[in-house]
Amino acid sequence: MTWSVIKLILVFSIVLINNFLIGQNYVFSKLSFGDTIYRNISDRWDYSNKNINFLIHIDQTNFDSAISFENSTLYNNVYFSNCSFRSKVNFINTKFEPIKTVNSNHITDPYAFFIKVNFLNDVDFEKAEFQCRAIFNNSMFNRKANFQYTKFNSSAEFSNISFIRGAFFNNADFNSTCSFSISNFFLDSDFQYINFESSVNFIGSLFYSDAKFSYSKFNSLANFAQAVFDSSVFFNGSLFDSTVTFARCQFNDWVSFKDATFNNAVSFEKTILPKWLDFSNASIKTEIDLTKAHLNDKYDSCYIGLTNTDIEKIRFRYSRIKFFTEEGTDKEIISNIFERLLEKTKKEGFIFSYELLDKRYKKFIYTESGKYNRILGVFLNWISKNWWGYGYDKVLIIRNSIILFFLFSLINTFLFKHLITKVYVIEKIKEWRMSKNGSRIIMFFNVMPYSFFYTALIFFGLKFDLDKLKYQDNLKWFKVFNLVYFFVVYITGLICLGYLANFIIST
Repeated sequence: MTWSVIKLILVFSIVLINNFLIGQNYVFSKLSFGDTIYRNISDRWDYSNKNINFLIHIDQTNFDSAISFENSTLYNNVYFSNCSFRSKVNFINTKFEPIKTVNSNHITDPYAFFIKVNFLNDVDFEKAEFQCRAIFNNSMFNRKANFQYTKFNSSAEFSNISFIRGAFFNNADFNSTCSFSISNFFLDSDFQYINFESSVNFIGSLFYSDAKFSYSKFNSLANFAQAVFDSSVFFNGSLFDSTVTFARCQFNDWVSFKDATFNNAVSFEKTILPKWLDFSNASIKTEIDLTKAHLNDKYDSCYIGLTNTDIEKIRFRYSRIKFFTEEGTDKEIISNIFERLLEKTKKEGFIFSYELLDKRYKKFIYTESGKYNRILGVFLNWISKNWWGYGYDKVLIIRNSIILFFLFSLINTFLFKHLITKVYVIEKIKEWRMSKNGSRIIMFFNVMPYSFFYTALIFFGLKFDLDKLKYQDNLKWFKVFNLVYFFVVYITGLICLGYLANFIIST
């Protein structure tokens, strides 16, 4: 009889003995599969409501049926490696309380290891309690992974894990260090209402769906460096009592820190910013510097929420990051945000950002503040924007003055004979025009240079000769429009001259 056969007989003898002792509600033994040969176990394991003292050490085993340790207490180490669970795994309300062991003067820390385990069905550790190290490294959760209300009183490691159908850790307690580094979260991950007493890291992890960390407490270092968030991320109402780093993170859609509290340093160095970044109602003690972050290639800008937030504590360039407010926000609050941002941007020396911000503020005043009615506000905004770029692109005045001059000159070419005989008479030009005859096309091109000269006398003239203006003849009925048109040309010219003078002086 070979050694393998003998060992297999012993293992199943242990199982039979344990099954007998389980009826006594207290189990003493050792369960160990340690060969290099994979085994298949088809029987259902039910160790619920037991106090278990035996060591569980199982390698390379496939479990076809469900296993359950619900409401049990494990007083010895647990070790599953390279195993596969095809049915449900139930550790609800299970307590892992192994004690330190001494072997040949060597002290072994207690542990609960689930290393390189493939969970093919639902896994439930709800309300479980780990008094020892909990290590799930290099495992795969193919269905729902439930760790709600679980207490980790020693270190917890979930590195290089794949959560295929969702990870639920809400209301858990991590009272020692924990790591989710280089892990993949394919569906929603829930880390809400968690107490992270010691450091936690998600370094290099990938979140393909929504990640929720709202109302959690990070009492020590929170490290999200190089993590990738393909969807929305929520830290609403969370408390960061120590340093938190998002260095080299990649955000894509929406990141919310609404109502969050930052009591220590925050790093966004070389972070790829999302389209929407919300700091509304956030409490910030040390400055958050976004000037070292980068825009996402998919978006032209990052929009940041700053309602009821200390703007002095967030540093950014408005040329790359713009602020947004929620629908229905009071106009006075929005104006206050604009004015504080303008003051801050000017103080920090971001000249181009200041210009962009001031232009947007002026547009807001015209079109959204309620100071003007809608039609008038839109018109005034269009004038201010296109006439001189809200006061920042004064070279537009030259362009617009020339355009207006040429426009009036062209109109006057068609109305030339009428204007010089019925409205504003310049005798020499009148005599020339009355002496000329010909086809309309020939006369149009003959008249054009005179029309430009005639228009220039009115448009660029600081004053006009009242004796040459036939105002008395044009006060009757529709003839008054002759005077209206004349004064439109004259006053428009005066306005252009005024702005041109201001441009020359300011330059």
